[in-house]
Amino acid sequence: MKKNNEGFSIVELVVVIALLSIFLGIFVSNIGVITGYTAKECYKKISSAITANKIETLGKATTTGDVYLEIYVNSTDKLLYARTVTKGNTANPEYKNVEKLAKKNNVKISYVVKPNPTSSVTNPVSEGHPLKICFNRATGAIESPANLSMIVVKAGTYTYKIDIVAATGKVKGK
Repeated sequence: MKKNNEGFSIVELVVVIALLSIFLGIFVSNIGVITGYTAKECYKKISSAITANKIETLGKATTTGDVYLEIYVNSTDKLLYARTVTKGNTANPEYKNVEKLAKKNNVKISYVVKPNPTSSVTNPVSEGHPLKICFNRATGAIESPANLSMIVVKAGTYTYKIDIVAATGKVKGK
């Protein structure tokens, strides 16, 4: 009896390597979604941008509303961005510190406003509906949106909350 012990052919080896490459590519491209990295990164960038904008408002703004933070969805690439608006009280505002908050458009941001102690309203940030956070020049409290209490960053099953104390402008993350 003769045994046929030829091993793998080159075609079989190429097919196995191609399949492994495809699976590895899919895994690497989705690793951020799996770990919630995109939502966490966006959450940290928003917290940092709010704090930086408050400092800039207290230091450089001449009046309340002159400097504010705008979180918006770009109409071109549909991604979330944050920018500082200066000269906000004029007909020609200036934009600076434009920062991309998320590299993919699977991140959703909404903010919670409490008009009174017993109720709250959740508003999504979407194209044409940005979140504009304006601090009071004299006190550092949040002027607009009135009674802002929380910003929620969500991607897939991961949710991060930024609690905001509107009276002081302080930011606390969860």
